[in-house]
Amino acid sequence: MQENEIENKIIRRFDEFSHIFLEEIDLSDFRIKKILKFLGKPSDGKILDVGCGKGRFCRKIKDFGFINIIGVEPSKELIKAARKNNKDIEFVQASAGNLPFMDDEFDFLICIEVLSQIPNTEKSIKEMARVLKRNGEIIIIDKNKASIHPKFFLPLMFFKKYMEISNKWFYPRDFQFREKWFFPWEIEKMLKKYCRKTEKEYLMDNKRKMFGFLPFLNLFIAWRGIKQ
Repeated sequence: MQENEIENKIIRRFDEFSHIFLEEIDLSDFRIKKILKFLGKPSDGKILDVGCGKGRFCRKIKDFGFINIIGVEPSKELIKAARKNNKDIEFVQASAGNLPFMDDEFDFLICIEVLSQIPNTEKSIKEMARVLKRNGEIIIIDKNKASIHPKFFLPLMFFKKYMEISNKWFYPRDFQFREKWFFPWEIEKMLKKYCRKTEKEYLMDNKRKMFGFLPFLNLFIAWRGIKQ
């Protein structure tokens, strides 16, 4: 099956189960706290949220004082909800691998738990880098393939695999795509092709605080880059 066909099937899956995705996020959530820290003081800088879902991160960023934010989402059902709930924010229906924007258009770009749902990771990172201005900043938050279960001290990938085989994951067992998690160096290596500076940080999930002393075992990673 071709890449575009798989991506379309993924999007239809999100359309079908759009009701399970949240419309709001609390300010205490570790992801929005990291995003707001990344953005810094409110400004008129242009921000793009790639894979914005129902616009919950866009909403909090706007409320924090940023006035120029655009959300991009390929699922028609998710973006319908985003537009309904956030009439003062612009939303565009498009995928991460084919962004309908000019080169060097955005000052900041955020991408939160999106690359894990996309067949071609490198293509999407290249496209996101294209629309980012020189010296613009990008942050990607996604799941760590090397993470450990905080209770059973086994790789979380084992549990993911078990859930997939048991048909208890978001994608059915016979689906042509599996949600991707990333080793820390994978995303960093791709970002380095377009960024003069990159860094990563292991994030402490609100529900999994056990690995404060071994942060590289945590489930989430934030990768940051400054475009060349």
